[in-house]
Parts: sequence; C-alpha cells; structure tokens
Amino acid sequence: MKRIWVAVGFLALSLIFAFAEFLIVSKSYKNYVEQIQIAEYYISDKEFSVAQDICKNIEEEWEKSRKTLNVFMIHTYSENISESIAKLSEYAQNKDKKAFLSQSSKTKRQLLYIKQSELPNLENIM
Repeated sequence: MKRIWVAVGFLALSLIFAFAEFLIVSKSYKNYVEQIQIAEYYISDKEFSVAQDICKNIEEEWEKSRKTLNVFMIHTYSENISESIAKLSEYAQNKDKKAFLSQSSKTKRQLLYIKQSELPNLENIM
C-alpha cells in the first residue's frame, strides 16, 4: 500500500512540474512576441533607434530567462533564438527594415515552436 502512495505522490509532483513548465514557457512566449511586435511597429515607422533599444532589452531579458527555460527545453532551440534576437538588434542598427521584419517573423516562429513543444498532447508525449 505504501508503494501506491509513493507512486501517486511522484505522479502528482510530475504533474505540478509539468504545469509549472507550461506556464513559464507560455508566459515567456507571450512576453517576447509582444516586445518583438512593438519593435516591428517602430521599424515600420522608421524609428530605428527606438527599435534597437527594444531589441537590446529583449536580448538582455532573453539571456536572463534563458537559464530558466533551458531547464525545460533543448538547449539548441534557445541558442537559435538567442542568435535570432541578436540579428534583430543588428538589423535595427543597420536600418534594414526588410531584413528586420523577415528575422522577426522567423524569431516569432521559433518562439511559437518552443511553446507548442511544451503543450501536453500525445505527439509531444510520444
């Protein structure tokens, strides 16, 4: 009987960690996508310095939250996103609107992929 309670305890603990992971990843996704969209708005208005400041802020925040997110996901994904965010800042500095918008779209897709990879569905479990 004790084994069953221990197993139930481990199952409950696993579910709590899975739920916490999902909340952390979803919150991060929403935050970064919103910030990228704000930067896109400023790039479209040709306010490159403001967009560059936003990108630098995104980059700093990503580096801080990346340590937490790396606990939950494959490190290669976070490295790819780090590179994409750095390119956003570079394109804003170079005033390259077309490349910035293309890269921001790619970065948002990468963030979406991370969020979807954490969803509790059969495909992700298997």
